[in-house]
Amino acid sequence: MNESYSRRIADNTAAFVAGQSFSRLFDILTILFLARYLGVDDFGKFSFAFAYVGVFAVVTDLGVNLILVRETAKSAEAGSLLYGSGITLKLLLACVGWLAAAGSILLLHNPPEIKVLVTIVSLNLLVSFRMPSFKDTFEVPLIARLKLKYSAGAAAANRVITFLAIIAAILLKAPLWLLTLVYTIISIPSFLLLLRFSRAVVRPTLRAKKSEWAYLLKEGLPLGLAGIFAIIYAQFDTLLLSRFWTMKEISLYSAARRVTEPLQLIPAALGLSILPIMSQFFARSKDEIIKIYRKSLLYMLLLAIPLSFLLMSFSRPIIAVLFGKEFRNAEQSLVILSCYLPFIFISNMATAVFIAIHKQKTNSLIWAAALALYFVLNLILIPRYAYVGASIVRLATGMFIAILSLLWAARYLGRMDLRFLVRIGLLTVPLVAASRLVLASRPVLAFLFFIVLFSGGLFALKILGPEDILFLKRSVLRFFARRHRDKAQD
Repeated sequence: MNESYSRRIADNTAAFVAGQSFSRLFDILTILFLARYLGVDDFGKFSFAFAYVGVFAVVTDLGVNLILVRETAKSAEAGSLLYGSGITLKLLLACVGWLAAAGSILLLHNPPEIKVLVTIVSLNLLVSFRMPSFKDTFEVPLIARLKLKYSAGAAAANRVITFLAIIAAILLKAPLWLLTLVYTIISIPSFLLLLRFSRAVVRPTLRAKKSEWAYLLKEGLPLGLAGIFAIIYAQFDTLLLSRFWTMKEISLYSAARRVTEPLQLIPAALGLSILPIMSQFFARSKDEIIKIYRKSLLYMLLLAIPLSFLLMSFSRPIIAVLFGKEFRNAEQSLVILSCYLPFIFISNMATAVFIAIHKQKTNSLIWAAALALYFVLNLILIPRYAYVGASIVRLATGMFIAILSLLWAARYLGRMDLRFLVRIGLLTVPLVAASRLVLASRPVLAFLFFIVLFSGGLFALKILGPEDILFLKRSVLRFFARRHRDKAQD
């Protein structure tokens, strides 16, 4: 991979992950205070409202955003014109999603309190930083120009303001509906900040050109379908839990997911960073796309596997510290969901490849197959095993998506040697089993034991070569040099 591209991808990803990590920290703190203040039942209602509205979030995009990123990265002038039509189209879609979410809940047989909460939460489809919304449209220029640090900055500002507003509302002993309203409308200032950052990169000319709308919808539809499948995949289990179990089970499952979901921003950030670069190489060099994809997979797994084992080892204290004794049974779900992380890292990288090489229909087919499996398993396991069953289903379908994504990406790219993935699997599984069985009561020692043997195995099995070591070394040195330079300037 070209050194300049490697540096741009690494720098962009690092900046985005750093900003998003800061954001997620405040997200966790906010949810921590909310969960403890509301208790299991009210926190379950809060989680249900967001899960319900989340189903309609896909209507706000229908795959248009990533098509805009691809076209803007390939051609600045043509992409800028298309972006103007994209904004008006996305605004229309967001309004449709908002009306559908707010209107449909009124037709269902739910308690009045739930209807009020869902109506409030539906406003998130316009400005939210926590779910797909109209706000995402203004991230397109920042993603295409590899300036994700500005997007991360706006998100960080949103999380800090939200945290302070929620603390103030809790001190004033606000009821659930008012807390939900504060949690929703507090995104407006950060939305305006993101708009300013976006306009500094691209000043679009707003227009509603039907031919461009048709092109965006045609190209985006496969991604939109995949997005619909992904949204259902993200929310259906929570909705099904509400039919068979109480708000307590929803709260326990939501608590475990709140811990793992922030870590998924890492592959999302890398995917957004490599998409513009691979889109540029699409017509020029398949070999470069293969190199970028392979390196991305390798480095993501080297990060995902230790993170997964860390969560698995410290699941009990993590739940106890973040949510309190009332949520202690969420530990079982967290252990299972921690195993899910490496697979979501893999599938995110493959999705970026499919979009870059104009094979987004494949992504939709993979998600359709996974969703069929997901429905069947959920209907079997959730009525019997509640949130533990939901966690098992998420892990099983995550593995299914990752395997299909790898196979189809390798088929399209050709000459793709995936044996390093087999070696990583052969190294990881016995190490995890040995660490958990021998040192189950000593999580710190188990984690250190795993890291030492895992690192040694990477070299012994030649998973990491001299080129990888040199790249990682340069990346670390650049990171600390940049931090030193920033401090000197301050």
